[in-house]
Amino acid sequence: MQVAVSRWCAWAPGIEDESAWRAFARAPHAPERARRTPAIDFVPAMQRRRCDAVARMLLHVANGCADPEELASLPVVLASRHGPLETTVELLEHIAEEKPLSPTGFSHSVHNTALGLFSIWSGNRSASVALAAGRDTFAHGFIEALALLQRTRASEVLYLCVDEVVPESLAALADPSGTAHALALRLARKSGQRAVRLRIGVGPTAPEPERAWPDALEFLRWWLGDAEELEIARGARRFTWSRAAGADCG
Repeated sequence: MQVAVSRWCAWAPGIEDESAWRAFARAPHAPERARRTPAIDFVPAMQRRRCDAVARMLLHVANGCADPEELASLPVVLASRHGPLETTVELLEHIAEEKPLSPTGFSHSVHNTALGLFSIWSGNRSASVALAAGRDTFAHGFIEALALLQRTRASEVLYLCVDEVVPESLAALADPSGTAHALALRLARKSGQRAVRLRIGVGPTAPEPERAWPDALEFLRWWLGDAEELEIARGARRFTWSRAAGADCG
């Protein structure tokens, strides 16, 4: 399926505006591993207080990718490998220490909590999906966004890929590329300029190239560059994005 990337917005510590992302595309480097989040002053204070790191990053890039009236109607896919892991780990530590659990913390430990907070803030009642797929989360989220575009009457889908830094207690299990990041892509049915295709296949098992940034940021780096294809391979799996004829970066 061919889709258009009609608009994008991204955030990571130290790479926080379009000019910084275009510089990243020209000279990729590891984002900061700081535990901080973007300001979301556009969200009412009462709702803002309920937002954890994942929700703050999600709302920031969503707000930068669409106008308010558009956000209220776009179908949405959220891909997050870990979801609100910091909150989940804190709850588990409280259980181990026999401390009372916070009902609010428990409700915020669910994988689709940030998506629910987004729907409340934006007034969005359209179809939405939250998913995780291990190290292939970005690719599978992209596939789900294409599927949602096919099975709804919407002309566009908002694809959000968000993850926070893995908590210190689990740092030994984290990937080297596991920095906090968020990417929003508006994927449209129309083709032509800014269009991209995704192919899925298998091939010989090969060593995976090491990168210091997540797949979502690798996709954005490619999209803002001029290479014809991007292949992300793990084991025998191959996910290959290519530009449609005449496509350019957004």
